[in-house]
Amino acid sequence: MLARLHPFFVHFPIALLLSALLAHLLFWLRKHPSLLLFSRFLLVGAALGALLSALSGGWAEDAAGDLRAEVHEAIEQHETLGYIQAWLLPVLAMWGVLRRKSMLERELSIFFGVMLLATVLMLYTGWLGGSLVYEHGVGVEHPVLPIQPDSTALPSSM
Repeated sequence: MLARLHPFFVHFPIALLLSALLAHLLFWLRKHPSLLLFSRFLLVGAALGALLSALSGGWAEDAAGDLRAEVHEAIEQHETLGYIQAWLLPVLAMWGVLRRKSMLERELSIFFGVMLLATVLMLYTGWLGGSLVYEHGVGVEHPVLPIQPDSTALPSSM
C-alpha cells in the first residue's frame, strides 16, 4: 500500500520547484518583493515534497521485488538522484528562508543558479522515473493488453 504513494508524491516537488523558479525569475523582471517571498514558499513545499518522494520511493523499491540487473541499475540511479534532491532542496529552502531579508543581488543570482541546477536535476530524475515505468514496467501490476477489435461491433461494409 505505501509503495503506491510514490507516484502521488513525485509530482508535487516537480511542479512546486518549477513554479518557484518561475516566481524568482518574475521577481527579477518586476522587482516585486512578494514574488521572491512566494518563490521561497514554493521552494519549501518542493523540499517537503522531495522528502516525501524519496521516502515513498524507498517503499516502492522494496515492493518491486526481484528485478533484472539492468532495471535494478536504473532504479539505483533514479534513487541516488532522488536522495540528492531530498538533501539539496531542504538546504536550498533553508538558505532562502534564513537569508530572505539579507540577500544581495549577487547572492540572489547564485541562489537562482542553484535553484536552476536543482530544477534540471529534478526533471532528469523524473524522466528516469518515467522510463522505469513506461519502458520497464516497474510498479505496473497489470500490464495493459492490446485491444482486439470486436468484429461484431464494426459496421458492415456496403
